Amino acid sequence: MPCVKNKGKANATSPSDITKLFNFLRIKENSTFCDLGCGNAKLCIKSITRVKKAVGFECDAKRYQTAKKRAKKFSNIRIYKGSYETKNSLNKIRQVDVFFCVNEIDYKFLKKLGNVVKKRTYFIQYYLPSCPVKPQYKHGWYYIMKTPFRTAKTKNEWITSLQNGDLINLKKKIRSYFKKDYKERIQDLEEELKANF
Repeated sequence: MPCVKNKGKANATSPSDITKLFNFLRIKENSTFCDLGCGNAKLCIKSITRVKKAVGFECDAKRYQTAKKRAKKFSNIRIYKGSYETKNSLNKIRQVDVFFCVNEIDYKFLKKLGNVVKKRTYFIQYYLPSCPVKPQYKHGWYYIMKTPFRTAKTKNEWITSLQNGDLINLKKKIRSYFKKDYKERIQDLEEELKANF
């Protein structure tokens, strides 16, 4: 099984972004954080200043070695090599309270994850969440879902669920995500944007 469809950007999220997201979500000290595609473990290391335990998965050999070396200094960080999408990996992350990912996540994986983790587990996705999963919150470029995941019945409903106030950036996101398929919806958003400003 491949690690991810598209590798995330190694520095897409800063440690201060994680602090802001934890504050926004009011993450408790006894929580467990998991970074799916943890790169050099920077976010795992930052997270343990706020949570009791951190777990990271990394499939890139060089990044994994760096993450493992950096995390060795901390007894409450565990780094795994390989895909987080396997059955074995899912068993390792059943008790996680907050997931974070900058990689493109497949809906089938989110569905499996939702069936394994406890209710009210947060999943923070940088950029767009997987269609048809509807975010509960949006904080900057981060979309936040909570288990059990809410799903849209249509792509139009999903697009509407992304509109938490940022129509200019949403238009760009939709254009890149669906390209020509939703040209009409983009035009509708442009008209709505003009009407609101």
